[in-house]
Amino acid sequence: MNNWGIFMSKKKSYMNNENILKESFIDDLLKKVFPTAHKNAEEKYLKKKSKKLQKLEKDLASSQKKVKKYQSDFEKAWEEDYGKKLNLDDYSIDDLLNGKHLK
Repeated sequence: MNNWGIFMSKKKSYMNNENILKESFIDDLLKKVFPTAHKNAEEKYLKKKSKKLQKLEKDLASSQKKVKKYQSDFEKAWEEDYGKKLNLDDYSIDDLLNGKHLK
């Protein structure tokens, strides 16, 4: 076995079997020859992605509830231990993702 394989570059995209179906020419050809099959495949793909997105949104909402509960528990424990009320800012997941908590 020679070691030249590590120095060889990867195949060009037009030579890669996985990329051939993704090329616009093939995609356009399939749309014209089999318009309903392409549409059905696209709808099936979008439906599958939609289900995944719904699951992620549900998980995100659940995580946000947990964070709020932990924050509330922390504030109560702080008040019990130190006798002072602690009010932390309530941030949504969107605020955290957009960096509003840093301002």
